[in-house]
Amino acid sequence: MRRPLDEIRAISDKRGRIPVVYAGDIFDRWGASAELINFAIDYLPPGYAVYGQHDMPNHAVEEFDRTGYATLCRAGILTNIAAGTPRQANMNLTLHGFPWGVPLAPLLNPGQWMFHLLVAHRYIGTAGHTHVGADPTATVTAYAEVLGSYHAAHFGDNHSGFIALAGETPVANCGTLMRRRSDEGAYKPFIGLLRDDGTI
Repeated sequence: MRRPLDEIRAISDKRGRIPVVYAGDIFDRWGASAELINFAIDYLPPGYAVYGQHDMPNHAVEEFDRTGYATLCRAGILTNIAAGTPRQANMNLTLHGFPWGVPLAPLLNPGQWMFHLLVAHRYIGTAGHTHVGADPTATVTAYAEVLGSYHAAHFGDNHSGFIALAGETPVANCGTLMRRRSDEGAYKPFIGLLRDDGTI
């Protein structure tokens, strides 16, 4: 598990320590072992994150303080992007968090000098990147109006990663970073790199 984390850190460092942004489900289960949490403290590149449903006990946000995700926040590894509280990641980038269970909302009054990135843990699909039983209305096209108010969008939850456009807004769904099951054997994990020109 260390190799892809080292790669993410190297990519960030090579570009002047650009912010790393996670779209939820840091752990597969909320009650991660102390050994795994310690591993994450040692090797997970520090960054900004929203929580996913797997980060919460029984998907209950009220239990936040019991989670490995909360421990990573307290240890300074993760900076939580709370809903309704934008986080400025650097001089040019503001992150707008929509953790699991929080509905997406358009950006109002974005200002002229800042790049605004929506970060959501919510299922979103596109052609070739869906799964059986997924909400057929939760597509990049269906969310285009809301996403169009941001410069770019970063989603987690759908394990099949992709990069697409919602109108003119680039959308990255990170997919799973590590293959976990036999049906993911052929899947090729990737990360997205958000460039100054807004492309991913």
